[in-house]
Formats: sequence, structure tokens, C-alpha cells
Amino acid sequence: MQLKSLYHKIFSKSYNAKSSKEAELHPLMVLDDLKLIYFPIPKVAASSFKYVFATYLNYDQSVDIRDHNKLHKLIFPSVNRIEIQAGDYDDYLKFTCVRNPWDRLVSCYKSKIKSNKRYTDIHFKNGVDRRFLYYKVFKAGMSFKTFVHEVCNIPDIESDFHFRSQYDFVYYNHQILVNHLMKYESLKQDYSEFNSKLGNKLSELPKMNSTQRKKPTSAFFDHELISLVSKRYDRDFQYFNYPDRP
Repeated sequence: MQLKSLYHKIFSKSYNAKSSKEAELHPLMVLDDLKLIYFPIPKVAASSFKYVFATYLNYDQSVDIRDHNKLHKLIFPSVNRIEIQAGDYDDYLKFTCVRNPWDRLVSCYKSKIKSNKRYTDIHFKNGVDRRFLYYKVFKAGMSFKTFVHEVCNIPDIESDFHFRSQYDFVYYNHQILVNHLMKYESLKQDYSEFNSKLGNKLSELPKMNSTQRKKPTSAFFDHELISLVSKRYDRDFQYFNYPDRP
């Protein structure tokens, strides 16, 4: 058995974004026969890529992977950042997909904060995503401006997946670990070219869990918020070459 296969683990424990130790060791999705490793970033087509991996692994034979809740409960073959940095996966294609930080932040607000303070289900309590209740600052019906202020007051090491800097998902111990980057804004073309290089062995990338909005992204930000967000996500703007204005 190859050494790298010994490292594959099944993680049934939910990832706790508040723990820097777990953040560093959060597993990444791997397809050994394609020599492919995916770095998921929430609010950046992560559900769509999980669907592609689940289809390739034939999980769709037993589970309706178009059901968002069932899809996210699946356990995939995985590795973590320490193993990658150790050099055992140097010949693998390590990829992720990134998104304009302005757009991602609006999407986070729209999908995690409800206007109805009584809205409660398996994912929400009193109109707020249950994972956000930890911070005790997010409220149903809060304005986008207040939401951004609270997000900008929370450092990345304490941030939930959904508003953590994208840079943190691909950076570990002074090193960028991905060697292939797709962008959400050109994902259809980027993925088509990516899959072509793999011999079209992956399925088409479906559009899943998208957030609808009536206003353009730029309409959500005033000068104050632009200043706050440009500082909060400065590494995303710089490394992924996104404009520091919406």
C-alpha cells in the first residue's frame, strides 16, 4: 500500500471554524486515480464540486446527491494540508475556485440571515444560521451594513467558513498549496477547460444552491463599508486579483 493511501481518513466530525487547530487540519477532497485534490471554499460553488466528486465516486447510486442536505452529509476520501505540504502529493493537481469577495459577502448575508425572527428549522434558529449563533452578534433582520461591521470585527482565525478569507483555505504554514485556480465569475469556461485536460472524466458542473438577489453587488456597499471590507479581505483582493472596489 502506498504511503499516501495510509493518510486517507474519514472525518465524520463537523469542522469547527473556531478552532485554529482543526482549521489547519480540515480535510480536502481527493480522487487518487485522477491525481486530483479539491480545496472547498464555502459560497464558491462548493456544492457543485461536491456533486461532481459524488458522481465520479458513484455515490449517486445510493443517495440523491441533488438534495443539498444529503450531499453535504456525504463523506469523501480526504487528505489535509499537513500531508500535502509534506510532499506526498506533489504530482497531484490541487485546485480550488474563488469568488469576488464583494459578491461572496453579499451571498453570505443573503443565505445566512433571514428577515423573519421566528424562522427556525434544522439549519436556522430565530432567523439566523445556527453556526452563526456562536458569535452572539448576528440577528434576524439585521441590516447588511451591521452584518458587515460584525464580520469585520471577527478575525479570520475565529471566523466561520462562510465569511473566512478565501486565502486561508489555500494557504498553510507560509505556503500556497493549490496549483490550479478557477474563478466563479468565469466558472463555466474555466471548468470546461479544466475537465477537458482531465479527458472529460468528470460530469458537467451543475448550478446548485445559488442565492437570488434583486440589486447589483455594488449597491450594497457605501464608502464606509468599502473601506472596511477592502482591509478585512485584503489578501483575497491581492492574491486572487480582484478589484478592491465593488
